[in-house]
Amino acid sequence: MNTQNLRQRLAAVLLEEEREVVDWTAVDEILNQLNDDLTKSSPECPHFVRHFISDSDIRAKDKTYGEHQRLEVKRFVETGEYEDSKAVSPLGCVALVAALAGLTFWLS
Repeated sequence: MNTQNLRQRLAAVLLEEEREVVDWTAVDEILNQLNDDLTKSSPECPHFVRHFISDSDIRAKDKTYGEHQRLEVKRFVETGEYEDSKAVSPLGCVALVAALAGLTFWLS
């Protein structure tokens, strides 16, 4: 599955979720099929899209969370652009731990 196809399939999910009365069972069926297809084709998929696919139950219960996720996915669908989280380097983690240990030692 290429990025354009992913964006089209996400657009279909957005249409379902933006109905006046959302059929969350239908949304889940679409998302399950999308997840299966992504798993089979193993394309690079933005992290927030993976969360969107797995969080429909949360969106169904939490309107604010759902609006935030849909806004992010909608931007990706319309432009193909996104900002995804970046991995933290191991060196950065070591530096943070060392700084916290030093601060703790200094404060005690």
